[in-house]
Amino acid sequence: MIGFKTRIATIAGASLIVLLLFGSSTVENWEAMGIQMIYAGLFYILISRIDDNYLALDRKN
Repeated sequence: MIGFKTRIATIAGASLIVLLLFGSSTVENWEAMGIQMIYAGLFYILISRIDDNYLALDRKN
């Protein structure tokens, strides 16, 4: 919420989503995969726009 260690948190979250997608695909839970793909897209947007994070405590000057 305050923007501390934002890059690490988004990469860790995206890694968790990848693991959840793999697990859902192995048990063929296609409904859950649809929701998880939305979360994966949101994490992609967060990671790609990390340089616009001007309010964070860990921002680079």
